[in-house]
Amino acid sequence: MKIWDLRSPFNKPTNTFMLSGDQVTPTCLVFHPTQRHLIIAGDELGALTTWDLRQNTFPVNVLNAHEGSINEIHFHPDHPDQLFSCSSTGEIWHWSTKNKIQSITSLDNNDVNVWLAPDNVKNKLEVFTLMPTLGKSINSLDLSKNRVICGCANEAIYLINGVKLP
Repeated sequence: MKIWDLRSPFNKPTNTFMLSGDQVTPTCLVFHPTQRHLIIAGDELGALTTWDLRQNTFPVNVLNAHEGSINEIHFHPDHPDQLFSCSSTGEIWHWSTKNKIQSITSLDNNDVNVWLAPDNVKNKLEVFTLMPTLGKSINSLDLSKNRVICGCANEAIYLINGVKLP
């Protein structure tokens, strides 16, 4: 991932962020809605990679998630600790924090952002399957209050009502 400053007269990135020596293709990218220095990318291998743009060029966290490539990820606009992802294997998941995490690495309200937390805090995440796996790619999703809408490769659109939010 490269960051470019369009105001710069130089034709080169101002910063480069890398996963590892492996060539892994990112398939989607999202900024955290309230902490713009936090970026999560989904990739072709089904992993979620978190970068803190204030830190060095390597990821803060990598979560092996879906079996296939991640097609889209969204933070909930009203509940930014809730993440939603969909995959080429027909999965649509809701990632939720189990409870508030207290730590010395804290935000203004003394709660840790679980996406930036070290490996031992990953067990603070709960993942919910929002509907049975379809066997066809879920290509897109969007959120509104406690509803999720998704488009699938079987030429159908699904509306999921009653998603549990904090």
